[in-house]
Amino acid sequence: MRKTKILDIKNIIQDGVMLTWAQLCHRQDRSARGKVPQWFKEVETKLIENIEISRKVKKEVIDNTEEIIEYTVNEENWSEFERIFEDERDKEKMKLINNRIFEIEKGIKNNNQVVDRIVQLMIDNVIEDRKELTFYTDASLNRLNNHSGIGIVQIENETEIGNLNIKIDSKKEINHLETVAIMIVLLMTPRDSIVSIYTNSKNAQTLVNDCLKEDNNNLRKLLNKTDFIIRKWINDFIKDNRININIVKVKAHSNNKFNEKADKLAKVTGEDEITINWAEFNKLKFNIWWKDTNLTDELRRWTKELNLLRWKAEVILSSKFEYRWIKHNLVDWEWSSKLLKNDMRETDEVDSQVRSFIIKNYLEKLPTLERLNERYGKLYTSDKCMRCDRMIENWQHIWICEKNDTTLRELVDEAAIKIWKKERKEVTTSEKIELEKALKRRIAK
Repeated sequence: MRKTKILDIKNIIQDGVMLTWAQLCHRQDRSARGKVPQWFKEVETKLIENIEISRKVKKEVIDNTEEIIEYTVNEENWSEFERIFEDERDKEKMKLINNRIFEIEKGIKNNNQVVDRIVQLMIDNVIEDRKELTFYTDASLNRLNNHSGIGIVQIENETEIGNLNIKIDSKKEINHLETVAIMIVLLMTPRDSIVSIYTNSKNAQTLVNDCLKEDNNNLRKLLNKTDFIIRKWINDFIKDNRININIVKVKAHSNNKFNEKADKLAKVTGEDEITINWAEFNKLKFNIWWKDTNLTDELRRWTKELNLLRWKAEVILSSKFEYRWIKHNLVDWEWSSKLLKNDMRETDEVDSQVRSFIIKNYLEKLPTLERLNERYGKLYTSDKCMRCDRMIENWQHIWICEKNDTTLRELVDEAAIKIWKKERKEVTTSEKIELEKALKRRIAK
């Protein structure tokens, strides 16, 4: 039974039906060739109502089964279990350790030595029944040698009792690495305990504190935040394990020996990189993928940037787009996108007309007399401006014609006021009034 990783009979029961030997082997990526073990046949006899008809498990067995214990895929930990858990009363600790190992092994890949070290520190904390834990964490990011590392030091009574140095496969910023270090600390923290984590990252402290305050059920807000999977996981993990967490900001390089040790560990090179399987840490009901990449950060902002790039490509490839605009860097793509969207929530006839005008104006393809004369020469016999009757009415002329009721400067100033009002909402009312007065004086001149 040890080789099949069964801790509880619920490991071989699914929806009231006992698994076959082949199904059990398939779950564990083992070969089912050969004879079915005798012990498994005896278990079938005891659990199944009538094996000749179905594999339905007896009702009394279902009623008496206890909470599921998920088996771990790391067989080396079983010798640790056998050494520690000799008393039936320690079964709750065994459940906690086993399920925590299962979560660690599923979420952290590519370096078994690091995984085993994390598991060992977690087991020690559970076995020693530590209720107040203290850690120092730090992270290092060196783009010159492509090194991303994490350092963790655990202390007790001002004495170091454990440490970790982890090289991590990550292309993200230093703040992300600091937050991952806090995640790993939580994985080593027993249930119903108080943990103090000292870090020199103010951003990591703010993120964790925000996790404790914010409502992560608001999916729209959550998906617009950095590291939304980490935020959700930390929030749920702390609640599920009833952990009281305290993040303390310490000054970097302040001669704190434990903080300096964490900093040195984070900069250690030569270790194999670990890879975080974010899909396993995702507490949402879905995973978001884009071209084999699991998206974990500011999803709504990423979607907007993707749509902007798509729109930009469509505009550039349009036959009506003037290449000289790109060549001379004359396009502000972000503002162009905002302009064309027109900030209208509803789509109706008016919206359609406004958008049509904006797009044609943006591409300098308004139906001026010059264009109409080219297309419909019999109907529009002249391409001269009907207002001044001197210049050809093309796209440039309609904005600078001397007979215009509104000058181009007035249009620019009016647009500037509207943009300023929209983008600078945090500015005080008095400041807005002062700017409007200044612009009006400029228009009057």
